[in-house]
Amino acid sequence: MSTQGQPKWAWWVVGILIPVIGIVVTIWAANRSSDSDDGSGGAAAVGTPRPPAATGPGTTGPAPASPPLSRTPDAPAKVPADPVEITLKPGANYLDLDTAPPMAMPSAKSADLVVLFAVGTPGLVTEGSTPTLAVLPAEGPDPTAAECAEAVDKRGTYQTGDLTRGARFCTESDEGHLAYLRVVSGVAIEAPVRFQVTVWK
Repeated sequence: MSTQGQPKWAWWVVGILIPVIGIVVTIWAANRSSDSDDGSGGAAAVGTPRPPAATGPGTTGPAPASPPLSRTPDAPAKVPADPVEITLKPGANYLDLDTAPPMAMPSAKSADLVVLFAVGTPGLVTEGSTPTLAVLPAEGPDPTAAECAEAVDKRGTYQTGDLTRGARFCTESDEGHLAYLRVVSGVAIEAPVRFQVTVWK
């Protein structure tokens, strides 16, 4: 085709305008690609994590982001304040006061007190010979937790001597729980000993 009849300004338009249009189209296409990559229709926020893509059959889109886990300090096991009856006997003569409820055990693992049946009348001692056992008067109202704490602080020992029916004791477990024990069964050589036990939280 002949170009003799075309004005000079037409070549100027072709030489300048077409490259400019090309640059504009390239920038527009790059912006479109960036928008579709972040999945939000606009510029992605800096530092905002994307939820992980869902996997498995039947999934059609990204999985919803999980809510943040609330972390709380480990709480100690709740120990009942209501009195419970526990029987200690040969073969199950250890007492753990930090379980809920307190329980008789066959070994010293995690135990706080032990009834000794081997010689004569059973006696109560602390596991590890810690001075955390206080003998209370045989008569009187049941103590409070504060009264038990005071008794252990002032008169704490590691043994009680022979157990008798009605004998009363305060103690503190290795996890810091205060407890009140009262012997409610008759005590005889090799016979099971039944306690009423109150443990405060």
